Amino acid sequence: MRRACVFVIFACGCGVRELPPPEAPAAVVPEIPDVPVKPPEEGTGRLLVETVDEPAKVERVTERTEPPNGMGTYGVKTELVCITPCAIDAPTGAESLVFTSLDDPTKKGTADVRIARGTTVVRHHLGVETRYSLGYVGGVFLTPLGAALSLMGGVMLAVGASGEPMVDKNGHKTDPAGLALTGGVIGIVGLAALAGGILLLVSERPVHQAGATTTFRAP
Repeated sequence: MRRACVFVIFACGCGVRELPPPEAPAAVVPEIPDVPVKPPEEGTGRLLVETVDEPAKVERVTERTEPPNGMGTYGVKTELVCITPCAIDAPTGAESLVFTSLDDPTKKGTADVRIARGTTVVRHHLGVETRYSLGYVGGVFLTPLGAALSLMGGVMLAVGASGEPMVDKNGHKTDPAGLALTGGVIGIVGLAALAGGILLLVSERPVHQAGATTTFRAP
């Protein structure tokens, strides 16, 4: 029974639902207010950064922390750079940027860019990153409970339906029809809980959609 419940949970809801990335933005130079007139200093380059459809905060990764014992995911430290659309002057070299929507923190994205001498355009289409919700946790508890009640109700219904009325030595009559009725009610409640749990596991499943980035040198 336990293995069956575990199988149902994994088959229906465990793991992150991966969505294909959105369409990459067109290679169009964005209109950005307050772009410095003076060209970037020696040894630096300029990024013109824009997020499609909505403004977002832009952070750069300053440090990556390896997970303990090589397990889990890398931790990162970031610092705020600007709010899109914006211009960034920074030393030439590789840079990792993190985008987060100002209106919806589940809309995120990352981009690895190379800052070169001159001006580079970075246009990003945000993806989606949701975590495990309370509804999903409820589904994890509700699914095995519903499966257990369904099984118990089914057994009681079968025993009650197949049994014959009995009278003990004291003359007390036992009618298994009552057991069948109770089992049927428990079974129906269990099936409803099982269906609700599976629905929560599927509908509240975490979602991951990587963002899409278009990078090109400004003319």
